[in-house]
Amino acid sequence: MSIQGQSSRKRLRWWMLLVVVAAVVAMVAGFAATRKSDAAGKPAGDPVRTLQFVATDLYTVGAHELRRVTPISGALMPFNQATIKSKVAAEVREVTALEGQTVQAGQVLVRLDQADAKSRNDAQRAAVDDAKAKLVLAQKNRDNNKALLRQNFISQNAYDNTESSLQVALAAVDSAVAQQRITQQALDDTLIHAPMAGVIAKRYVQRGDKAAIDAPMIQLVDLATMQLEAPVPATDIPNVRIGQPVEVRVDGYDKRKFSGKVDRINPVTEAGSRSITTYIKIDNPQGELRGGMFAQGEITQARSQPVLTVPVASIQLEGERQYVYTVEGGHIRRKDITTGAKSEGEGLIEVKSGLDSGVQVVATKIDGLKDGAVASIRQAAAPDNAAQHVAGK
Repeated sequence: MSIQGQSSRKRLRWWMLLVVVAAVVAMVAGFAATRKSDAAGKPAGDPVRTLQFVATDLYTVGAHELRRVTPISGALMPFNQATIKSKVAAEVREVTALEGQTVQAGQVLVRLDQADAKSRNDAQRAAVDDAKAKLVLAQKNRDNNKALLRQNFISQNAYDNTESSLQVALAAVDSAVAQQRITQQALDDTLIHAPMAGVIAKRYVQRGDKAAIDAPMIQLVDLATMQLEAPVPATDIPNVRIGQPVEVRVDGYDKRKFSGKVDRINPVTEAGSRSITTYIKIDNPQGELRGGMFAQGEITQARSQPVLTVPVASIQLEGERQYVYTVEGGHIRRKDITTGAKSEGEGLIEVKSGLDSGVQVVATKIDGLKDGAVASIRQAAAPDNAAQHVAGK
């Protein structure tokens, strides 16, 4: 091998060694820079955890009336309703009102065939005219015989016969008129009228049907006043009185409450349940409530004087001690309290000591709360426009 070849291989090895060394130096420098950057970005200590609450999480302590209530539930029904029946047997010619339509008192709802009733009424009217004509003739005969009797042209017995004939004619007229009133009423009954203002709930006949006497035709309800038939335990009845205020919540209306009052109390208990039915009357001027809706509520038995209250759900227990968490000055504070009367229906309880009016209490049980923890109240963001406002609702 030549000296020139050995020299070339040595130079190549030196160059390769230099490249390896340079790569190692670059890696070490990069790692050091990364560690330095991480060290610069890392905070000196762990951040303090801040608990955020929204307005619905908190309850402001204040004075409220506590109500003693009796819970009730049941189905709503219209206070005034009627099932209109046919008084005559006839074919249905027309049904003028459909389900859901509002009608006025006296409005015609169903028309029945009048042909037969009209014929009977016409015949009876003719009978009345005939009886009246005979009465006129009997009166003339009586008057003529009376004049003849004065002149002694006829006997008293003959006159008495004409007087009796007059009385018979009078009775015949009265009978014919009474029969004509019956046939006229039957003719009038071919028109089915609404006995009150209301809404058609159901119709039982269609055009062309044959209506029988006492057959149901139309069900009419008045939604202006609703009635709730609610069973109440017999043990609570001594505290229930006519006129007591009632608040009910109805399925489909979320948390909205409707006001009513106790209207009647059944005098006997229901067999088996030992409960007594109480009738609650609820005004419904807009017709929002409908028959059959399920309602739950409370009969207010008594009201206390205004006292400081907190939600029952906010109270924590530690043995026999009761306490709540408050948010004051940006921190969570644990406050021992003493409680009093409780309103099950409203979910509130009286606070006798330990809290002042205006303090904000954590309204529900939340795990992990500690005395002294940092807390903040997040304000609800205002909607940018009307569309977002509606969407938020």
